[in-house]
Amino acid sequence: MNAIIQPDQRNRLVGILGRLGSEFDGERAAAGLLATRLLKQIGVAWDEIIAAPAVAHEAATPLNWRSEVSAASRSMDMLTPWEREFLTGLAQQGRITQRQRRQLDRITLKVAAGGRR
Repeated sequence: MNAIIQPDQRNRLVGILGRLGSEFDGERAAAGLLATRLLKQIGVAWDEIIAAPAVAHEAATPLNWRSEVSAASRSMDMLTPWEREFLTGLAQQGRITQRQRRQLDRITLKVAAGGRR
């Protein structure tokens, strides 16, 4: 999550979003509107609030998987032979699977930790 949101603002947003599960159409609609207004008031966009479905990184991470492959490849000495081969193969692909994404996240965290994972 890139945005800085205060704990009280987060708690308010969580409370509002909890109403999205209401059985009443009007309450769900009002919750969506309130949540959007709160974010505008804070000066934050939805894509800054909703985390990507990946492992939370301990350090700042590149914006896309290709950048992560490139960054991790600069630390090949920290990686196992399998991890090095994995990154080399991944760099040649057009897309990655969720399973490959999880492996890349694991390798990225390992590199960020100085190879201690």
